Amino acid sequence: MATQEKSNTNTIPVIKERVVIDKRSVDTAKVRIAKNVNERNIQLDVSEEHDNVQVERVPIGQVVEIEPIARYEGDTLIIPVLREEVVIEKKITLVEEIRVTRKKEETTRRVNINLKEEEVNITRESIDQTEVDNKSI
Repeated sequence: MATQEKSNTNTIPVIKERVVIDKRSVDTAKVRIAKNVNERNIQLDVSEEHDNVQVERVPIGQVVEIEPIARYEGDTLIIPVLREEVVIEKKITLVEEIRVTRKKEETTRRVNINLKEEEVNITRESIDQTEVDNKSI
Protein backbone atom coordinates (compact mmCIF):
# COMPACT_ATOMS: atom_id res chain seq x y z
CA MET A 1 0.00 0.00 0.00
CA ALA A 2 1.23 3.30 -0.94
CA THR A 3 1.42 5.88 1.67
CA GLN A 4 0.13 9.30 0.93
CA GLU A 5 2.06 12.03 2.46
CA LYS A 6 0.48 15.34 3.08
CA SER A 7 2.61 18.31 2.06
CA ASN A 8 2.55 21.47 4.04
CA THR A 9 3.86 23.92 1.44
CA ASN A 10 3.05 27.59 1.76
CA THR A 11 3.56 30.01 -1.12
CA ILE A 12 4.92 33.48 -0.38
CA PRO A 13 4.50 35.98 -3.22
CA VAL A 14 7.51 38.20 -4.05
CA ILE A 15 6.58 41.69 -5.20
CA LYS A 16 8.80 44.12 -7.08
CA GLU A 17 7.79 47.70 -7.72
CA ARG A 18 8.91 49.60 -10.81
CA VAL A 19 8.98 53.33 -11.37
CA VAL A 20 7.85 54.84 -14.69
CA ILE A 21 8.97 58.42 -15.25
CA ASP A 22 7.22 60.51 -17.88
CA LYS A 23 7.85 64.09 -19.06
CA ARG A 24 5.52 66.66 -20.54
CA SER A 25 6.00 70.15 -21.88
CA VAL A 26 4.44 73.05 -20.05
CA ASP A 27 4.30 76.55 -21.56
CA THR A 28 5.47 79.06 -18.98
CA ALA A 29 6.16 82.10 -21.18
CA LYS A 30 6.06 83.39 -24.74
CA VAL A 31 8.83 85.25 -26.55
CA ARG A 32 8.08 87.83 -29.23
CA ILE A 33 10.91 89.04 -31.49
CA ALA A 34 10.61 92.18 -33.62
CA LYS A 35 13.25 93.42 -36.07
CA ASN A 36 13.42 97.01 -37.33
CA VAL A 37 15.69 98.34 -40.08
CA ASN A 38 16.85 101.89 -39.52
CA GLU A 39 18.44 103.87 -42.32
CA ARG A 40 20.58 106.95 -41.87
CA ASN A 41 22.46 109.22 -44.24
CA ILE A 42 26.08 109.97 -43.41
CA GLN A 43 28.81 112.01 -45.06
CA LEU A 44 32.22 110.47 -45.64
CA ASP A 45 35.47 111.91 -46.95
CA VAL A 46 36.62 109.55 -49.71
CA SER A 47 40.17 109.65 -51.02
CA GLU A 48 40.56 109.36 -54.78
CA GLU A 49 43.79 108.91 -56.68
CA HIS A 50 44.52 109.53 -60.36
CA ASP A 51 47.57 110.05 -62.56
CA ASN A 52 48.36 113.20 -64.50
CA VAL A 53 50.75 112.75 -67.42
CA GLN A 54 52.93 115.55 -68.67
CA VAL A 55 54.38 115.07 -72.16
CA GLU A 56 57.41 117.15 -73.10
CA ARG A 57 59.10 117.05 -76.52
CA VAL A 58 62.83 117.72 -76.25
CA PRO A 59 64.66 118.37 -79.58
CA ILE A 60 68.05 116.60 -79.67
CA GLY A 61 69.33 116.64 -83.29
CA GLN A 62 72.26 114.32 -82.58
CA VAL A 63 73.68 111.62 -84.85
CA VAL A 64 73.98 108.27 -83.02
CA GLU A 65 75.78 105.07 -83.92
CA ILE A 66 73.47 102.72 -81.95
CA GLU A 67 69.70 103.02 -81.66
CA PRO A 68 68.88 104.11 -78.11
CA ILE A 69 66.11 102.25 -76.25
CA ALA A 70 63.37 103.68 -74.06
CA ARG A 71 64.53 104.29 -70.50
CA TYR A 72 63.40 105.71 -67.18
CA GLU A 73 64.97 108.61 -65.37
CA GLY A 74 63.20 108.61 -62.00
CA ASP A 75 59.46 108.80 -62.72
CA THR A 76 60.06 110.01 -66.28
CA LEU A 77 59.90 107.60 -69.23
CA ILE A 78 62.15 108.77 -72.07
CA ILE A 79 61.22 107.44 -75.53
CA PRO A 80 63.76 108.12 -78.29
CA VAL A 81 62.36 109.20 -81.68
CA LEU A 82 64.65 108.23 -84.58
CA ARG A 83 64.82 109.18 -88.22
CA GLU A 84 67.06 107.89 -90.95
CA GLU A 85 68.54 110.58 -93.14
CA VAL A 86 69.91 109.89 -96.60
CA VAL A 87 73.37 111.29 -97.06
CA ILE A 88 76.45 109.88 -98.68
CA GLU A 89 76.61 107.69 -95.69
CA LYS A 90 73.72 106.62 -93.58
CA LYS A 91 73.66 107.87 -89.99
CA ILE A 92 71.08 107.55 -87.30
CA THR A 93 70.14 110.89 -85.86
CA LEU A 94 68.44 111.25 -82.50
CA VAL A 95 65.84 113.82 -83.40
CA GLU A 96 64.10 114.23 -80.09
CA GLU A 97 63.20 112.50 -76.85
CA ILE A 98 59.73 112.36 -75.48
CA ARG A 99 59.67 112.67 -71.72
CA VAL A 100 56.61 111.32 -69.94
CA THR A 101 56.41 112.11 -66.24
CA ARG A 102 53.79 110.56 -64.01
CA LYS A 103 52.69 112.46 -60.93
CA LYS A 104 50.12 111.04 -58.53
CA GLU A 105 47.55 113.44 -57.20
CA GLU A 106 45.20 112.70 -54.35
CA THR A 107 41.97 114.59 -53.93
CA THR A 108 39.24 114.37 -51.33
CA ARG A 109 35.55 114.71 -52.05
CA ARG A 110 32.48 114.44 -49.88
CA VAL A 111 29.98 111.69 -50.72
CA ASN A 112 26.62 110.74 -49.22
CA ILE A 113 26.12 107.06 -48.41
CA ASN A 114 23.02 105.36 -46.95
CA LEU A 115 23.86 102.86 -44.22
CA LYS A 116 21.35 100.31 -42.89
CA GLU A 117 21.34 99.13 -39.29
CA GLU A 118 19.12 96.39 -37.88
CA GLU A 119 17.61 96.58 -34.41
CA VAL A 120 16.07 93.53 -32.67
CA ASN A 121 13.58 93.80 -29.79
CA ILE A 122 12.70 90.72 -27.69
CA THR A 123 9.61 90.79 -25.42
CA ARG A 124 8.89 88.00 -22.95
CA GLU A 125 5.20 87.52 -22.10
CA SER A 126 4.35 85.37 -19.07
CA ILE A 127 1.42 82.94 -19.21
CA ASP A 128 -1.18 82.92 -16.42
CA GLN A 129 -0.58 79.97 -14.01
CA THR A 130 -4.23 78.84 -14.38
CA GLU A 131 -3.61 78.35 -18.12
CA VAL A 132 -0.60 76.15 -17.28
CA ASP A 133 -2.69 74.08 -14.83
CA ASN A 134 -5.49 73.67 -17.42
CA LYS A 135 -3.02 72.54 -20.11
CA SER A 136 -1.50 69.88 -17.86
CA ILE A 137 -4.85 68.15 -17.27
